[in-house]
Amino acid sequence: MCFLLLLTGVTWVLHDLYNPPARNQASEQKGDRKVDGRGTLAIGVSTDQPGMSELRTANTFQGFEPDIALFIAKELGYDRKQVVFVPISPNIRESALRSSQVDLIVSDYGISDTRKAGIKIAGPYYASETSLLLPRESKATNLKDLSGQNVCAVKHSEAEKALKETPPNLKGPQLSIVTDVAHCLDELLARRVDAVASDAVHLAGFANQHPDLRMINSSFGAPEKYGFAMRGDEVALKNAVCDSIANYITSGSWERSYKKFLAPLLLSPPQPPQPPKLTECTSY
Repeated sequence: MCFLLLLTGVTWVLHDLYNPPARNQASEQKGDRKVDGRGTLAIGVSTDQPGMSELRTANTFQGFEPDIALFIAKELGYDRKQVVFVPISPNIRESALRSSQVDLIVSDYGISDTRKAGIKIAGPYYASETSLLLPRESKATNLKDLSGQNVCAVKHSEAEKALKETPPNLKGPQLSIVTDVAHCLDELLARRVDAVASDAVHLAGFANQHPDLRMINSSFGAPEKYGFAMRGDEVALKNAVCDSIANYITSGSWERSYKKFLAPLLLSPPQPPQPPKLTECTSY
C-alpha cells in the first residue's frame, strides 16, 4: 500500500493509493498542459530533508521542493486541491514513475547519464556543493583529515564519485555506501561512521537539527544537480516543466524560496543567490 497526501486549503490530507489508472502525456497545446485524463497531479517528494522537503506536523509539507512543485503544478493548470504529494524514498523513485504512482519526482533527484537513460529529466532547479558532516568532537577540518576513516556516502552521488577518485598515491577514507542520506545520518548519529559526505544543502539541514554535529565548509567534487523526473515517454510534459522552471526563476520565486528555506541553513550562501542554468532543457 502506498500513501498520498492531498492538499485541501493549506492542509495535506492522507489518502491511500490503490492501483492508480494509467496516465498519458501532457497536452502540448499552450494553456492546456495538464496530464491527460487526470484530475490531479501526483508529485513524489521527500519527507526528511530539512530546508528542501519535510513532512511536518498535521500532515503538512514544507521546503524549497514543495514550493517549486506547487508553482510548476499551477503553471501546468492544476490548482492546490488537485496536487497530490506522494512521500517517496530514494530506492523506489524510478519504480513509482514507471508504475504511474506519480507523474513527477521532485525529491533531490540527482541528474546523471545513467538516470537519463530511462527517465526524462527537466532542470536542474538546484545545484548543491558537496561537503562533509562530522561529530562536533571531530578534529577534522577537511577531507584529507579523514584519511583511513569511515565516511558514508549515497550510491551514485557526486560525493561517492569524488571520494572514489582519490589519487592512488594518497590514502583516502574508507567508504560506506548506502541508498539514501538519511541512512548516513543514522550511521553518524550512532557513531558507526566518522563522517557523511553529501550535498551541502542536506548536511546543513541535518547540522541545524542536531547540535552534536557540525558541517565543515570544505567543498569537493562536482556539484549535485537536482531535476524534475518523469517517465521516459513524457516529452511534452518535460517541455512544459522546463518552461515552468524558467518562469519560476525569472519571476523571482526561486530567489524568494531560496532565501526562505535554504540560505538560513547554509554556512556560506552565495550572494546574490545563483539559480543553475537549465542544462536539461534544450530551449534555455
